[in-house]
Amino acid sequence: LTPADVAEAQRHPELRLVTLSAFDYTYVAFNFREADNRDQPHALFTEAPLRRAIAMAVDRQAIARALFDTLALPLYGPFVRAQITADTTIEQIPFNRVAAARLLDSLGWRMGPDRVRRRGGERLAFRALVPTPNRLRERAATLMQEQLRQVGIAMQLDRADPRRFEQQRLSGDFDVIFGLRSTAPSPRDLRAHWGTHGENGWGTLNDGRYSSAAFDRALESGLTARDPAAAKRYLRSAYTIIVNDAAALFLYEPRTLAAVHKRFRVPTWRNDGWWRSLPEWTVEPAERLPRDARPAPAPR
Repeated sequence: LTPADVAEAQRHPELRLVTLSAFDYTYVAFNFREADNRDQPHALFTEAPLRRAIAMAVDRQAIARALFDTLALPLYGPFVRAQITADTTIEQIPFNRVAAARLLDSLGWRMGPDRVRRRGGERLAFRALVPTPNRLRERAATLMQEQLRQVGIAMQLDRADPRRFEQQRLSGDFDVIFGLRSTAPSPRDLRAHWGTHGENGWGTLNDGRYSSAAFDRALESGLTARDPAAAKRYLRSAYTIIVNDAAALFLYEPRTLAAVHKRFRVPTWRNDGWWRSLPEWTVEPAERLPRDARPAPAPR
């Protein structure tokens, strides 16, 4: 349901809202390699304090609220709340526009006459790859562009149709990318999504070629630990490392709501598909309609 649909459903006393687990999240990944030479480090984004300053300048909660009202939540890392190793106590890089400006000043990025910062004659400007038509990510990019403009950073939007977006994503032809991750209850996809690019499936979907030996070690330890408590400790360490590195801006995960007639008694909806619990739906005898008594047609 959209925010407008939720408001409409709340006006109908015969309906109740049910929250479904969501496994998608939106992020902005920095490119750690030059677009025209993947063997060369990126001129801007290999500098961790600069990435942190950009993260401080972005109000992720405001972006989520503008797009979804109350139907999305800011992320705490490369995971969604429905995953078994989710940890919403990970310390975040806080939104603080004043602190971001001070950090940029300390790095030598001074405000220019055109309200764009410069260091050694170079403008603090970069290109963001955004898929179109994708209303949500386009809107998120526009909001982030304005937030960065307020601290003297120029982010140009490179809007690309699905085919060109995928080509540029695969070739690394971007400075930052507005991406979408589809996850699963298990965190195993983290190897492909954020692990160092290499063998055995590591880093195959790591758009920006983020690489951290400490993150890789903690992640592998967490994924191979037999004790659940130990696995969560290792993965908490991995999450903390990637957030502190400001490898990406983890923007939001949508909340999925559905409206169900109150006469239905439904179990907790499964993370891998709400329809999988349909055989367990029931209706109290006193609330049944004539059509509820009709047997379902036999399968052909």
